Amino acid sequence: MEKTVIQKIRRTTTVSLLAGLCCLLVPPQPCRAADGRSCPAPPDTAVCLPDGAEAGFASSLPSKHVINTQMVSAGVTDILDTYLSAEKFSGPEVRYLSHTLRDRVGRPLSTEILHQVILSSAHTRGGGSTLLTAMYNLHWGLHHLWRLTPRLSLRAGGLADMNIGVMYDTGNSNNPAQARLSLSVDPAVLLRWQILDGRFPVALQYEAALPLVGVAFSPQYGQSYYEIFSRGNYDHNVVLTGPWNALTYHQMATVDFSVGRHTTFRLGYLGDYRQMKVNSLKYHQFTHAFVIGWVRTFNIVPVSR
Repeated sequence: MEKTVIQKIRRTTTVSLLAGLCCLLVPPQPCRAADGRSCPAPPDTAVCLPDGAEAGFASSLPSKHVINTQMVSAGVTDILDTYLSAEKFSGPEVRYLSHTLRDRVGRPLSTEILHQVILSSAHTRGGGSTLLTAMYNLHWGLHHLWRLTPRLSLRAGGLADMNIGVMYDTGNSNNPAQARLSLSVDPAVLLRWQILDGRFPVALQYEAALPLVGVAFSPQYGQSYYEIFSRGNYDHNVVLTGPWNALTYHQMATVDFSVGRHTTFRLGYLGDYRQMKVNSLKYHQFTHAFVIGWVRTFNIVPVSR
């Protein structure tokens, strides 16, 4: 009995090692079920399975198909925050973005996760004051996936959009800092067109989101943070937001192209337009940026026990 169990463990371990070695040394092979028939998969899906090893994976299908992209962006931003200053600020902005699309082969639902770390240093027209900004943004979305053609796919659904950060005005000695905290539910779409397949695939992608409803933190005009947090003088500092007072639009248009057999890059444009008018205060931050990144496409196929 013990000998049989040990043989099964060795067989499972061998299959796992062969699958991993296959992914590193040979080009991806089409997805196949245990009986040799083709299983449904996106046009750009590949599963690394050595010949004869499919049986160890049969019970795990459909697998998770993942497109993960690590990106950086550089561009310009225009900022107005009347709590800090009546003047507009403009200057350079850089971002780090981690974008993941995940779906199960043969199933219509997919998830999207986008992390953004945003840093900017903006100046007034005369250069007398500098506005430093540090923000973290998270998009977590659930979409329905439609394959309109073998090369064209559409994802549509909703996402949670969370922002947290701080802005600091070096020229303001009274109220020099402003906290930014918001959460909204955004309808979102993502369109992907696989232009070329084969050894050097090329794909175009466009995604957009805008808020439907949410909440945000904001002080009143002239109200200090000392009054809010030390003295407890709450004055409608958590407000309901939506297109009527906080119209926001996020879009990104990119092209994915391969250089060599296993290396895919992403280039594109990022536009992020945020604004809010609450508690007698106005805020906007408009960003235009160039994006460059590295794309990984793979399947997660757990080994059956």
